[in-house]
Amino acid sequence: MVRRIKVESVTDMVKQRLREMIMEGELAPGTKILQDQIAEELGVSKTPVLKALHVLESENLVVSVPRRGFFVRKFTLEEIADVFAVREVIEGVAAEEAAAAMTDKEIKRLANLFEPFEPPLDEEATKAYAAADKKFHNLIVAASRNEFIQQINDMMNVLSISFQPGLLRSPEETIPEHQRIVEAIEDRDPLRAREAAMDHLYRTRIWLAEQMRKRSSSLER
Repeated sequence: MVRRIKVESVTDMVKQRLREMIMEGELAPGTKILQDQIAEELGVSKTPVLKALHVLESENLVVSVPRRGFFVRKFTLEEIADVFAVREVIEGVAAEEAAAAMTDKEIKRLANLFEPFEPPLDEEATKAYAAADKKFHNLIVAASRNEFIQQINDMMNVLSISFQPGLLRSPEETIPEHQRIVEAIEDRDPLRAREAAMDHLYRTRIWLAEQMRKRSSSLER
């Protein structure tokens, strides 16, 4: 029994590290995952690495190819647009619930996230804004106090970030949208908070649709 718990904890550690490597771009989409190398770097046997890869495959982060091994999954624009369609609904509900559930201290923390940023942003500030953006969305989801929303959101975040770490749209576009979400939550207006959050993610989905249209047009030429 003790040995089983130990193996599972090692598998969880390997899974978390591989997920981080995918999300941070260390393992780019399409990259073959070298199990021997991962095992050596993490100081574990191949067994927990293989188990971790099967879990990540069930989460759609990696794919297994017979007789070739595991590869980081390549997501299409269409698939990521589908992810944002789900996020639109999930985060809309989260913002609605957060408007009623957040403490004054949590709201202040949320509002302060974007105070340092005044467009246009240079490269360094844009990186910092991307980190604040991620924290912003996670804070709202956590403040919903809804465990199921948090679980679904975690999976959606992993899929989104593994497609493209960092920002999809510019801070100039998204800062005002974030401010509208914050203002609705500050006013304790659940309906307006939901609408603002859904509109924010809807605009990203429209942006992705435009990228798909441009790609389709270029292929037809």
